[in-house]
Amino acid sequence: MALNKIDLNTVRKKRNQILKELVDPKSCEAFASGATLSTNWQTYRQSLLDITDQDVEIIQDLTWPEPPQDLI
Repeated sequence: MALNKIDLNTVRKKRNQILKELVDPKSCEAFASGATLSTNWQTYRQSLLDITDQDVEIIQDLTWPEPPQDLI
């Protein structure tokens, strides 16, 4: 069984906040320096985008990815 609509919306809100506060600045930093976002950050970003695909019944059972330690 999957999360209900209310829980999914809560997860999406948290995910979007993390993307905005952590991932987007790293993407902009990489772009500004002429680099590409590291594979670790790309994987982290994709894991956040896929968070709602986890097959859990309650929100507390979600496994949130850990942000990478590299700078870009």
